Amino acid sequence: MCNGTIMTDGQRNVALLRTSAGRFDLETGFLPDNANKFYATAKNLYDVVWSCELEAIADKFVQSCPTTANANLSEKHAINFKAFPYNSAIPSSPLSNAINEWREQSALTSATNMYRPEIKEFSNIINEATLAIGCSEQKCGGGIVASAACAFQQPALRDGQAMYEIGSPCASDADCTLHTPATCNLDDRLCVLDITTTPIPTTLAPTSSQSSTSEPILSTTATVHSPTTTTTGNAHICPGNGKMNDRIRMKAIDMHNYRRCVNRSL
Repeated sequence: MCNGTIMTDGQRNVALLRTSAGRFDLETGFLPDNANKFYATAKNLYDVVWSCELEAIADKFVQSCPTTANANLSEKHAINFKAFPYNSAIPSSPLSNAINEWREQSALTSATNMYRPEIKEFSNIINEATLAIGCSEQKCGGGIVASAACAFQQPALRDGQAMYEIGSPCASDADCTLHTPATCNLDDRLCVLDITTTPIPTTLAPTSSQSSTSEPILSTTATVHSPTTTTTGNAHICPGNGKMNDRIRMKAIDMHNYRRCVNRSL
């Protein structure tokens, strides 16, 4: 995918898949809140692609495994950050662990399409303006501490802004109107922007729920990669098993974790 050795392609694929799975859960009606009810689906919600430029930005946040995010490193991009300090249980993949934790923030509040501070990281994942992401992780001190971060091409949401417009997920290509040309992935109910002919926008498009901005979001030389790495037909996790795909695997994990939470009354 990207030049350099910040992340392996396998790590990128898993991070992209897990992030996209949060949107998939929303559009298929399987995104629980704190009362085990479900968030309303969104209209015009797009799948995300990987940006090498955003990966490099995220990597700045994890250098030397800091315990807090340095807000001065990026003012134009929303940032999700998680530190794994000394004496904590360091997972084998800090980034995957962090993305799962950010997605689980949906259960910290009642279902809403409006931004709330307690779901800050989760809001970045399902923000309708999010089209591209890039993430990084780093372990330090022989693996006794770690940090993980993801950068998003749009600025962070603020109080009073909507994460997305409530409506029906796409059922045909004609439903994908926020950015064009785009197609509707009927398996995921997500719109897919054709980045071979249309680059990721460098400014936010006006939507019914968010105001536009003239500030650059990504440079015109940003490297992005097609969401074919996250579609239901691919199997990057277990490529030897062609009868299963990654989206089904992720859904099975989500269902298992959800039922555990219900049984424990979380």
